[in-house]
Amino acid sequence: MSEIKKRKVLLCLSAFFNVVLLGLCCYLFFVYHAVKEDASFPPFQTAATEHDAVGYLRISNLSASLTENKEDYEVELLKTERGPSQEFYELTFQVTAKRVTGRLPDSFYLLWLCPEDNFWYVRYYPPIVEKMSYWERKQGDTETRTIQVPADIFARPGKYRVTWLHDSAFIDFDFD
Repeated sequence: MSEIKKRKVLLCLSAFFNVVLLGLCCYLFFVYHAVKEDASFPPFQTAATEHDAVGYLRISNLSASLTENKEDYEVELLKTERGPSQEFYELTFQVTAKRVTGRLPDSFYLLWLCPEDNFWYVRYYPPIVEKMSYWERKQGDTETRTIQVPADIFARPGKYRVTWLHDSAFIDFDFD
């Protein structure tokens, strides 16, 4: 074989080997990331409306600690039960004012603590419902609150936190 033909054959084999190697690397990259994403945060369907924020928004540990305001209210989870439509859970809380304060806001967001990275994630945040009225609460006043959360939000068992807006109250609870 002539020298030119040998070089052409070697060049073709080298190009073929590089293309196969590049294809294998791309395949492994996409398979690894697809498996990793599926294992960590699988997508889910929920009965939430299109206006609700639903997902896995990670917040910093500093932001999560700022929601731990225990000065205004003490919150106790009374019961967790499926709603009539079975698409929602109804969480009922008893809220007690620890000092003279305003009425607890109606708006809340639900956080989930990821055991894999120990960060809080916002899982559910319904549209903001703010009322302009201000009712003063005296120390010791109690009220019962019930919130509805789409059942699929609790697809992952673990530790959850409900935080009312303006960080006026929060409660941590386990959901299995």
